[in-house]
Amino acid sequence: MAEPYYATAAELRTYLDVDDSTLSDPAAIVLIQDAEEWIDTLLGGWPVNETTGRKILQADVLAWRWAKLGRATVKTAGAVYHDPTLLTVRRYRREKGPDFEVEDPLGGGALTPAIALLNASGLRRLTGRATAGTRCVPRERGFRGYP
Repeated sequence: MAEPYYATAAELRTYLDVDDSTLSDPAAIVLIQDAEEWIDTLLGGWPVNETTGRKILQADVLAWRWAKLGRATVKTAGAVYHDPTLLTVRRYRREKGPDFEVEDPLGGGALTPAIALLNASGLRRLTGRATAGTRCVPRERGFRGYP
């Protein structure tokens, strides 16, 4: 079984205040890897490292950012420990069909501290980046405008 990268089983047990007889290493590793996958999804447009399988490498970020990433991973894994369906099931107060409509997502509040840590770390890439180049003005492309 591959080792988790953002956090360790010992950190998760300390956060949950349990010992290794309550939460074994293999069980903790599964929780942490699920949390890492969820966090990598939230991080946005980072390329995945082929060696670690993760988007963020410890060597590429400042120590305080790495610490926040680890804490977010532990908080997410801890929330999943208490509610195993947290990352797998979307629940809504009201659902409708056949074209489908949903209202008021339920849950997710348990993950708010982890999302706050990721936002504070500055590691989330939620938008694209502009690059230098030529500017395209609509009239240069045959745009005639409105009459």
